[in-house]
Formats: sequence, structure tokens, C-alpha cells
Amino acid sequence: MTTILDQIRARREQLAQQREQALANVNYLQGAIALCDELLAAPAADPQKEAEHGQS
Repeated sequence: MTTILDQIRARREQLAQQREQALANVNYLQGAIALCDELLAAPAADPQKEAEHGQS
């Protein structure tokens, strides 16, 4: 028979796992945002200049 204390412990463990997953998701999204920031900060490629260099 499951006691109330066992149910509380099981729920606490479930919540701890959910918290760990949420933190992993946050870390993943922070990395993706950082990558986007780097891409936005990089100078944009100029197709006209690339075409000129390709022809010479």
C-alpha cells in the first residue's frame, strides 16, 4: 500500500525531473539565441562582390 509520504516523494521526484528538462531546454535555447546574435552581428555577404570575385 502506498502511503501519502510515498506519493509526495514520487511527485517530488517527478517535479525534479521536469525542472531538469526545463533547464536543459533553456540552455539549448540560450545557445540558439547566441548563435543567432552572432549571425546577425556578422557582416552580410554582398552577392555583387562575390560575383565580381568569381569572374576575375
